Amino acid sequence: VPILVFDHFANQFIKGKSIWNFDLEINLSNSDNNLYKFSSNLEGSEVNLPSFFTKKNQNTKQLNISYYKKNSYDMINLNYDKIVSLVNLTNNSGFISFNDSNRDMPKQNFNLYGNIEYFNLDEISDSNQNDIDLIRYINKVSLKIKKLKKGDFIFHNSIINLTKKKKSLFLNEFSSVSNFYNLFATGEHEIDGLSRIDMTLDSTNLQKVLNEWKIDHGIRDGTLSLNSNIQWNGGFNKFNANNIDGSISLLLSNGRIKKVGSRATRLLGLLNFDLLTKRLSLDFDDVTKNGFYFDNITGDFRIDNGSLYSTNLITQGPSAQILVIGSTNYVNETYDATVIATPEVSKTLPAFALIGGPIAAAATYAAEKIAKALGKDIDDLIKVKYSVKGTWNKPKIEVIEKNFDPLKEIKELFN
Repeated sequence: VPILVFDHFANQFIKGKSIWNFDLEINLSNSDNNLYKFSSNLEGSEVNLPSFFTKKNQNTKQLNISYYKKNSYDMINLNYDKIVSLVNLTNNSGFISFNDSNRDMPKQNFNLYGNIEYFNLDEISDSNQNDIDLIRYINKVSLKIKKLKKGDFIFHNSIINLTKKKKSLFLNEFSSVSNFYNLFATGEHEIDGLSRIDMTLDSTNLQKVLNEWKIDHGIRDGTLSLNSNIQWNGGFNKFNANNIDGSISLLLSNGRIKKVGSRATRLLGLLNFDLLTKRLSLDFDDVTKNGFYFDNITGDFRIDNGSLYSTNLITQGPSAQILVIGSTNYVNETYDATVIATPEVSKTLPAFALIGGPIAAAATYAAEKIAKALGKDIDDLIKVKYSVKGTWNKPKIEVIEKNFDPLKEIKELFN
């Protein structure tokens, strides 16, 4: 049995040739107490496991493997480059401790503890060729990860804390902190059911965060405060933005939109300045030379099968104030929005339409609330109402009405 266990481990994860030592301690009175030891510095071999285990041919990392029986259980102990693991082969339980002294042995499944310098979650997905639901084997996770990667997203100074209770896996904490953002999330995955995540994200410089996450965008500077509650079918590792539903609330402040052709800004419903200029026959020159400056962009959104809906997306800036009710579908990349723009008389109309969506709850927003959000001097402003429909690349933009009183017309937008 110990030889078979070692042979399976070596053939699956270790490639190359190395010198190995094999020791056997025999207990003549009780064969169950025999101890088998394998050890090597792995020089000449490479280890094909996720990055915190990986070793190239020319490097050396000490690996010690011990096999023994304890209370009729087959046990295997591994020590590898400051990583300690103990596995009960009989009931498939154990722990892995990364540079940490916490080494509790659970009665079932696995505990993961410790501190990791770098962890690429995609490596776990790539190595899991049989699509094994790894979540089923987790009992507890308590990890600190200096650099966590998922796709193009890099999360710094992350903490992951998971516990399994009955038929649910609870995300007690996922947090990440850098010089420009703070992220905190909790959640629950019902085994064979839904996953839910509640998340807050605050950023002192949204531009730098989006740059680091390699998201194509046109935002300059800007602060962000975002709260979201989302859910989807399947485990935490089955997240797919096209199949989630839930809600998002956001506040963007003190920024500038330089370019609106990117997917990120289009997701916010931001349209092409030049296109709006031609369609609406309005002069946007003083706005578009350096982009559109905004004081605040606020809104509450509902997410449903690839569409974002809102009835209260309001933009306030030095050039205008805008209310949008409509939707954007980020799967099909389409708009369906109605917009009220109220530029100041001495300035020009900002050339973008934000997302939002007519839903049943829209009627709960009274005209007085909209008036307060848009400003007390709304009657002194020029009002323009227009619709935006069609694809992100070629939206159909039509002026519905000019110089009207939006407070009298607001309920019409909810129909």
